[in-house]
Amino acid sequence: MSGQRARLHGDPSVRFIQIGPELEDGIGPVKADGEEGDIIALARWHFYPSGPPAVDGPESTLLWERSSLLEGETEWPEAFNRALHDHILESRDRARETWIPVGKPCWILTHLVTRVDKRGKGAAAMLIGWGLVRAGEMGCRAYVETGVQGKLIYEKYGFRQVGETARIDCKSFGEDVVFPLANMEWKPENLEKGVDPESKVAEVQAEAMEEEAEQKLELAG
Repeated sequence: MSGQRARLHGDPSVRFIQIGPELEDGIGPVKADGEEGDIIALARWHFYPSGPPAVDGPESTLLWERSSLLEGETEWPEAFNRALHDHILESRDRARETWIPVGKPCWILTHLVTRVDKRGKGAAAMLIGWGLVRAGEMGCRAYVETGVQGKLIYEKYGFRQVGETARIDCKSFGEDVVFPLANMEWKPENLEKGVDPESKVAEVQAEAMEEEAEQKLELAG
């Protein structure tokens, strides 16, 4: 993820948020990008005051998303399919104008990763919540494009799928697969009356930790 941060350093819309360092009872606090410490989870949010920019415009997201060698690098990793990587991201970004309202402020979550040994402790809830709290305070919508396997996770936080599942054909790039992608939207007005985003995130976080505790008891038994 450090390489991704370096590549996106000039993008004014990006916000990198991380969890760490670790505490004895689980996870540490949410930290701004650049602080030192062990990272157990990290998210990349983008805030667009006038909606995501046009892909073919001067502020295109592809200026930052397309893969590029970093300073000091001379070749790509052997297993990295650069053309496929760029094809998936360009397909994702070009489709935004068909389902995200033009000209309206929004937050978009583009990456969310958690260390395998720290999953189920609520770290993802804190990172998702970071953006939703800000979207709720501003009264604007938040979006995420996720593989179908992640759809149920985001639905817990109030995201709802928009339209049919998109299918990105990867066959022309050396992979005989079709990559499914669910476009999901979060609206502040979808929250139950009197429930703020922070409370909703705390509720989901508590549920995740309770589920993990139950799983440990089942394994111990």
